[in-house]
Amino acid sequence: MQKIIVIPEIGNVVIKKNPNNKKIRLSINEKRGVVVTIPLFCKYEEAEKFVYKNIEWLKMQQVAINVKKNNTAIFTPATIIYTRKFEIKFVASITVKFFTLNFGFSSVKINYNMFAVNFEKENVQKIIAKIISDIFQKEAREYVIPRIKKISEVLNLPYNKCTIGTAKTRWGTCDSKNNIILSSSLMMLPDNLIDFIIIHELCHTKHKNHSQDFHKLVNLCTDGKETKFQNAIKTYSTKIKPGDYRYNIDSNCL
Repeated sequence: MQKIIVIPEIGNVVIKKNPNNKKIRLSINEKRGVVVTIPLFCKYEEAEKFVYKNIEWLKMQQVAINVKKNNTAIFTPATIIYTRKFEIKFVASITVKFFTLNFGFSSVKINYNMFAVNFEKENVQKIIAKIISDIFQKEAREYVIPRIKKISEVLNLPYNKCTIGTAKTRWGTCDSKNNIILSSSLMMLPDNLIDFIIIHELCHTKHKNHSQDFHKLVNLCTDGKETKFQNAIKTYSTKIKPGDYRYNIDSNCL
């Protein structure tokens, strides 16, 4: 037994009755869309109210799904990537063996052998992503390391040491000894979201889990905007991909 309703801000919502359900469950994914499963005794009207109650969460999840879909962009010979410091271009060559890099003051040329390099191959895409990641890592050492030192001093949240890693599943980590690792992918974020990730990890020097005290501290350090920043960060991805990363601020967080 099921019913389909239309929520203006969400679209179609499928409501299904399941004899095994003891409470209302809400799910969303790219293929099935929004699905609400309810107990047999539950009315469809209750399910609709439940959807409206969680509409902000649903909208946030839809944004995340769209971001994931858009992350399929691949590097091509015509791709131009703009970082905070460089304009990165691909240059065809017949003399290089595979890839070589030429650094200028504000540009990087990625020279590739036009006969040996097939941009459609997965391994080539991975190599290019690694090259871009290395450039981001270099920029992060110049920007993020001084930034965390300054924020640490201002907030009086000392840490042991900070290194720049290349993790593609998380923005940062803080271990039991207050060593912080920040991803080079931070260089794809606006300044205020980089600051938020730094603050988040610095707060872990005081609270190792995501307890109520931890969130209180993060809110204290961000003027009560933790949720706003968290929602904004979910619209970005750690995956290295073509883009223009010259922006300095995400106005949605103000």
